[in-house]
Amino acid sequence: MSFTASETTAVQSKIRDRIFAAFPHEVIKVPLQGPDNQPSPHYGLCFDSLDAPQPHFMSATVKRHYIPHTREDVAVACETIAAGLGLTADQLEVSTFFKKAKGHRVSVQPTAKYRRSVAGSDTVWPAFILNANYGGALQANVGMKRDVCSNLQMMRKVTGTTVNLRHQGNFRTNFDETMRQWQDLAAKFDNIVEAAKHLKETRFSASDFYSRLYPEPTPAEGKAKHTRYEKKIDLMLERLAQERLDLNTHRSRSTTQTNLWELVNSITGYVQHEKRNKATGQRLSKSEQAWMAVEDKECDRAWSLALASAS
Repeated sequence: MSFTASETTAVQSKIRDRIFAAFPHEVIKVPLQGPDNQPSPHYGLCFDSLDAPQPHFMSATVKRHYIPHTREDVAVACETIAAGLGLTADQLEVSTFFKKAKGHRVSVQPTAKYRRSVAGSDTVWPAFILNANYGGALQANVGMKRDVCSNLQMMRKVTGTTVNLRHQGNFRTNFDETMRQWQDLAAKFDNIVEAAKHLKETRFSASDFYSRLYPEPTPAEGKAKHTRYEKKIDLMLERLAQERLDLNTHRSRSTTQTNLWELVNSITGYVQHEKRNKATGQRLSKSEQAWMAVEDKECDRAWSLALASAS
């Protein structure tokens, strides 16, 4: 799709406004000193103003030549993503999250309204995810947004779905290279679609899948731990059953008549919507929920088990 200049400007403005509003602070590099003010080769990263969110200092330490990425870098990278999607500003959704002591997270994908107008329920759409960590590379991933459970997900084990991007102000001077990287990444979404199709076609027992991923506690580990284990599995089964009802595909909670696609999504759905903050025990915010399944190790293990079981 070719855009007019005004349509291109509208897309860029939407992305830029969203990113600069969500991330109001820059990060600067400051020298670190040892005991008794001894010089150090290490530098710390901190927010550029005292009213910035805590922690004031990032967790990463860097060397003298390291240049932290800026909000401008994040905006230009996401503008490049949007150019590859070929969507208007009204069709484009931008989600943001700042992970404390780590860096920026941005996903760009079609809006729910646009997705429903094209394909209806249980659709899987590409979501282009930018992980801009301080102290490391800017990493671009092609993931997926599944409408029936509102999950943002990534299959890291699917070949070619992650690339490292040039940064440190080089997005504009290397625009053609960056665009090619995004186009190559977008093409890999077909790999995700094929993997998802294969998982849907592979029947698997829910009890077998869950027991492989979550070994049942032994009697020696105590009744309380076993009770928590059973509650967790029940929540996953409830999510599995509800999704079937929502899609009008099955009306049974059978632990044998399932497939790997349903099973792995019951786990990512549990992680994204049922997990609580470990420190406070409170439910996570919507922005935290949206990113939970993308980076959670439990979800990575579930995808790895599903893909290995389907091979």
